[in-house]
Amino acid sequence: MNLNTINRKALLIFIFLSFFSYTLIAQVNGKVIDSSGVAVPFVYIGLANSSDTALIKITIADEKGNYSIEAEKAGTFRLIVSAVGFEKYFSAPFVLSAGHWAYKAPDIILKSEAHLLNSIQVVSQRPFMEQKIDRTVYNIQNSIISSGNNVLDILGKLPGVMVDNSEAISVRGKSGVLIMIDGKTNYLSAQDAATYLKSLEASQVDKIEVITNPSSKYDAAGNAIINIILKKDKNLGLNATVVSSYRQDFYGTGYGGIDVNYRMKKINFFGNGYYSSTGFFHDINQTNTFNLSATPEILTDDEHITFRGNGISGKIGADYAPNDKQTLGFSIEGENEEANRVYTTQSNSYNGNVLPDSSVSTLGGKYDTYTYRDYNLNYKFKIDSSGRELDANADYVTVVINQTINETSYYYDSLGRYMRPPNSIQSSPPYNTGIKVINTDYTQPLGKYQKLEMGLKYSSVTNNNNNQFWNVVNGAYILDSSKSNHFILTEQLAAGYLNYSRKLNNKLDVEIGLRGEETLDKGTYVNSDSIFYKKYFNLFPTAFFNWKVDSNQSINISYSRRIDRPGFFSLDPYVFYVSPYFYDLGNPLLQPEFSNNIEVTHLFKTFLSTGIGYTYSTNVFTSVSLQNTVTHITYMIPVNMSNGAIFNILCSATIPVTKRITSITSLNGYHNQYSNSASSGGFNVSGYSWTINSTNSINLGKKWSAEIVLNYNSQSNYGYWLYKPVYILDAGVKKNFAHDSGTITLNFSDLFWSNKTVATEIYQNENIQTTDYRDSRGARVTLSWKLGKSQYENPEKKKASNEEINRVKS
Repeated sequence: MNLNTINRKALLIFIFLSFFSYTLIAQVNGKVIDSSGVAVPFVYIGLANSSDTALIKITIADEKGNYSIEAEKAGTFRLIVSAVGFEKYFSAPFVLSAGHWAYKAPDIILKSEAHLLNSIQVVSQRPFMEQKIDRTVYNIQNSIISSGNNVLDILGKLPGVMVDNSEAISVRGKSGVLIMIDGKTNYLSAQDAATYLKSLEASQVDKIEVITNPSSKYDAAGNAIINIILKKDKNLGLNATVVSSYRQDFYGTGYGGIDVNYRMKKINFFGNGYYSSTGFFHDINQTNTFNLSATPEILTDDEHITFRGNGISGKIGADYAPNDKQTLGFSIEGENEEANRVYTTQSNSYNGNVLPDSSVSTLGGKYDTYTYRDYNLNYKFKIDSSGRELDANADYVTVVINQTINETSYYYDSLGRYMRPPNSIQSSPPYNTGIKVINTDYTQPLGKYQKLEMGLKYSSVTNNNNNQFWNVVNGAYILDSSKSNHFILTEQLAAGYLNYSRKLNNKLDVEIGLRGEETLDKGTYVNSDSIFYKKYFNLFPTAFFNWKVDSNQSINISYSRRIDRPGFFSLDPYVFYVSPYFYDLGNPLLQPEFSNNIEVTHLFKTFLSTGIGYTYSTNVFTSVSLQNTVTHITYMIPVNMSNGAIFNILCSATIPVTKRITSITSLNGYHNQYSNSASSGGFNVSGYSWTINSTNSINLGKKWSAEIVLNYNSQSNYGYWLYKPVYILDAGVKKNFAHDSGTITLNFSDLFWSNKTVATEIYQNENIQTTDYRDSRGARVTLSWKLGKSQYENPEKKKASNEEINRVKS
């Protein structure tokens, strides 16, 4: 062995020893969350010596709060986190030594900056809007505009979300939106869901999540998901919030209630109760023009509705956590409403003349009672520390609506003389819906960077509607069997899903899923003793790719296939008369709508979000108006179109205008295209539209603040309908007092009374123009007061307790 060989071996030994002496000892991995268990993204984590807390290395958490930092020497260390809005964090000391290649640190739990003033906790305010990987989160808890409004009102103010005057909800131009409460599917019809959201006051809501492209873990129904997260008190002891509000539009509206929470170490009791009184008017003006190619025939309907109603709602429940791994909970939620509608309709018929050839005046009244109950049982088992979890939920929901409708129509000729005796009718369409749902979800980690999720679900829905019509002749009620119908619809759904996620490297995350759903519909016409069945099975794949370009940017690509099933009322062959010349009709043959959705979103420093999306749908359902050319009676019925396509772009930015003014502005652009190749007449229409939403928060100092919100929707088309532009301007001011335990707000909604829907439909040989507006302009004052000692929980119990609270179901 020569000297050169010895020198080479010595050099290799030196390099080998140096590698173990000065390179990687361990890789420290962990996650940063806040005190409620929500991930805190893009915060800096420092690795420091335990003795003098001198920083050795710094890293940044990703958008999910996960971080990884390397230690190059053995020793005793701490983790240090300093983030705006949170208290500075120092971890307990931990030891790293050679041979320990990976160290899983306990979750870093950041506490909001807070101080106690006379036992009242003051917490720093979250931003109004947060952009996550798969959803946009709106923290409405501290928003001034939300004070005193119901949740349906608030949804219409969110970027990309539209609520029209018929209370239909769409997201980024897509209809068929699925409503969830605390992550639990709301199985109500669109009409019932709107009624429920109107009864849910914004003071009960913590935040709203808008999910435009859901994963396979969620029900495949709906083109988008809106998840409403209710408030949950996280403090030990007895705590309560009292709220009272009054709004003056043309009529007065008010509500008041209390939300109570009593939390011990293992048991949490919660409940609330609210009373509301509502009043408004609603005007609809419609002009139907027939025989467009010849001498036009014109029929006008001017309807004025006055609404007065009151209701009570409440919820009680409890959670029991025998240990840190298990939680068992139950809740009962209910709502009772009574409503009176008085309406007048003036129908005029023209046949090429300036004055009407004939007219009909209809006076009507509608009395409703609405009863809603939701019974829920839930269980969660955190099997081990690796992340294995089992969730189970069972729900039983009942909705009972009883209606009594009385109408009297008076017929006049061109000279205003009676043409025939008045015609009086009475109808009683009760709606009884029962819903049973059970579902389980299981999470299985596959090593450090992989996870498999799976679940099963079964639901059964029965909608029993017995619509009865009577003609009133000389005070006697004679059943009209031609208009009466008793229809029972049952729907059973069985579903299962698999969802696999993997972190390929520090920059790329992948998630793929597949959901299968089998649906069986059975419709029974009791009067005619006939039955129809619809059975179909479908697969719904999903895929998500998230690329972290650098510490400031990330790109998300998502794909999903969705289904939008018709609402129960749309499938019911009911007849609802607006006037002798106009009525609404259901369609039991309506088929579900299917859509394929793809989106690409770019995030920059969590304050700027831009994205593009494309949706292609088949069997799109929309409403069309059809006419009996002999009687001139028009009816509106939901039908399936051939297909539809929506291309959209989105840009949303949080802009600090000055130190005291912050603007959150979103711009959405759309291109819609719909076509129909039905034998009744081909149809092809497309158009561009855009919306802008700007929420501007102003810090006035001395605990005064203000907000100004502007919404603008350009001209747009949906199916056969073309809608004119509309804008809405709201403003509000808020004052905190009594060490922030009290809040008073003053809101002004729709300042210029511009929230009016003007639409046109041209189909076959008919042109319909309609104007729809409501009592939307008004002022509201709201007072909120927090009661309780707000005692903190012990840090070691905080995480388990927060998980328990997050499992509370509405």
